[in-house]
Amino acid sequence: MVDLGTVFGIIGMVTGLASLVVSIKNYLRISALKSLDMRIKLQESLNDLELTRKGIETFLDAVDQSRQRVMAAKGLLNSGAWEIWKKDIEGDKQALQRLLVRAPQNVGGYEKLSAVDLETQLVAVHRYTGELKDLRAKYQRLLDEDDRWREMRQAQMTR
Repeated sequence: MVDLGTVFGIIGMVTGLASLVVSIKNYLRISALKSLDMRIKLQESLNDLELTRKGIETFLDAVDQSRQRVMAAKGLLNSGAWEIWKKDIEGDKQALQRLLVRAPQNVGGYEKLSAVDLETQLVAVHRYTGELKDLRAKYQRLLDEDDRWREMRQAQMTR
């Protein structure tokens, strides 16, 4: 005769093994989804980087022209402030060129990378994008200053 404890023990063992199989299956599925999510985020980050990188040289040239015009209008052409500006903008343009040389490239083939490698790539892209955005923000502030000066000058001239 079969003992009731043995029956419940067998049922518990089968349930435990089934839970183990389901848990392993879910772990593998979640890992695949995590890698897919990271690949999508990496691709989005690379696309964002490309947009940020594309127009930054032209933007710096436009800010340089704006600043030169404002300084000329203020009578600061060929002054010490002018020389400092030229030195700063040239230094930042050279820094930008060095930055652009080491830009992360969108080479594809990210399906083969592990989650750790994807994370490393993603962090590198975010760090690089942050450096470009910081440089752009610096010059956006200068352009905003120039625009405010022009507005004030225009208001004074219309009086």
